[in-house]
Amino acid sequence: LALEPDEPNALVKLAEVRRSLDMLDEAVEAIDKAMASYQETPPLLIQKARILMHASRIDEALIETEKALQMAPHDIWALLTKSELLLTVNRKEEALAA
Repeated sequence: LALEPDEPNALVKLAEVRRSLDMLDEAVEAIDKAMASYQETPPLLIQKARILMHASRIDEALIETEKALQMAPHDIWALLTKSELLLTVNRKEEALAA
């Protein structure tokens, strides 16, 4: 990161480390920076959604998941994440339909 502070792969790894340390706002910031320097992709959006879910920011996580599903409607990780998020907020019928 010191040599290339906007390098997307390094930022994704930084987000993973920050998430494991429960530095969730900082992890989201790293993912956002990776998307700004590269592009929004379904895997990055889902990674952000999972960090937000870990931070109990379910509504925001659902928004990111929906963005991923708009880009890739059959992405298995996006579909699973959506179901998991919906189950978290006790929306079982929607989770089963996802």
